[in-house]
Amino acid sequence: MSSRFLPNTRWQKKDSASWKDVAELPLLQREGSSGTRRLFEAAATLAGTRPKTALALGSWGSIATLVRSGSGIGVALEAEITERDGCVGVRIEDANLTANHFAVWQKDMGTVAAIEAFRAGLPAP
Repeated sequence: MSSRFLPNTRWQKKDSASWKDVAELPLLQREGSSGTRRLFEAAATLAGTRPKTALALGSWGSIATLVRSGSGIGVALEAEITERDGCVGVRIEDANLTANHFAVWQKDMGTVAAIEAFRAGLPAP
């Protein structure tokens, strides 16, 4: 998944944006402990950019609401943006903006039959 930012009308005709484009914008972002924000800011740091956070919010729904009201430009993971939100995503040109997902279980549960069966079905490394 790639991170995207949600544009105002000025950005809607572009397919992608550079970090230089994004650096100019005051952004609506998730709170500092959010995985979305940590991925976004780590990629920005690698690119030599420091994003400007105008407002930190606790949920994607809060960001989408403010974007729809015209209050600013938000940051979202690609999978968060849906037709229902009424927002348009523009990809940020950066190979470092990726998100991986993992199947996880509690350490002590590794010997439970369901976990062992799941692991047995995985391809060999």
